[in-house]
Amino acid sequence: MDAIPLSSAIAEIRRELKIAMLTADDQVALEVADIELELTLEITQSKTKGAGVAVLGVVDGKADSTKNESQLHRIKLTLHPKKDDETLRLSDADDIEED
Repeated sequence: MDAIPLSSAIAEIRRELKIAMLTADDQVALEVADIELELTLEITQSKTKGAGVAVLGVVDGKADSTKNESQLHRIKLTLHPKKDDETLRLSDADDIEED
């Protein structure tokens, strides 16, 4: 699985919200109050130890040992989407008439 940068994930949320606004049903307005995003981050560290030998610059020998460590971290972000400093609505209609 390829890594997805946080900026790409948030850009995709913005893109999806724009599509939702463009395709909104004017009969039913939806208000987006909060968007919760839970991410898992993997932090890895590699350590390499090695030793080598050269005999008269002709015969080379080298031994390496690599140790990989990784830790998973979960973070949760809450986004409050706004448009023109107002809560985001997924409808073009300003006032929806009730039947």
